[in-house]
Amino acid sequence: MQMHQTISPNIAKQHLGFDPEKPLVFILGGSQGAESINRHIEEHIDWYTTHEKFSLLWQCGERNLEKYIDYVTTDGSIQVKGFIYEMGMAYSASDIIIARAGALTISELAIIGKPAILIPLPTAAANHQYHNAMGYASNGAAIVVEQDELKNGLLEQSLTALLETEAKRERMSGKALEHAKPEATQQIVESIYELAGYGIDV
Repeated sequence: MQMHQTISPNIAKQHLGFDPEKPLVFILGGSQGAESINRHIEEHIDWYTTHEKFSLLWQCGERNLEKYIDYVTTDGSIQVKGFIYEMGMAYSASDIIIARAGALTISELAIIGKPAILIPLPTAAANHQYHNAMGYASNGAAIVVEQDELKNGLLEQSLTALLETEAKRERMSGKALEHAKPEATQQIVESIYELAGYGIDV
């Protein structure tokens, strides 16, 4: 995935059709969408559509696009996508990312250094997404909102707090980058070679 690290957030926002002067919240439910998150956003859509302080990019999953496409606003402040092909551009444009807590998602969030609100999938095997999220958030890189806390408005409360405090978003970005392992692939390859005994004493 091309991360568009050289593209500024403002240029990325303009490319995607968003107001560069507003923070962009990116809801990322994975390629298939996240039904519980989608349902929550729909139930609270008035809060999102009347909120003038941010724009919203909502990836709902291809199979759900027809169901949610009517929530796109005429001014472009809310866009609903089934699947995002320019993921690097979307990441560059985003100021806050709302996502599940799979290992690949978290690794991408760390590389790009963006503040995140993580909603772990409670049915994941051995509850591993919860443990992923808590480990990642332990240094302040993210806020964790459990799925059963959505009904209490904790997602919107957390989002409001981040939107109102740019300094907090900047701190979270720095903490996220502390988790980044850009050389992970090289290290894995080297470990495999060592274990295979290619002339290396393990």
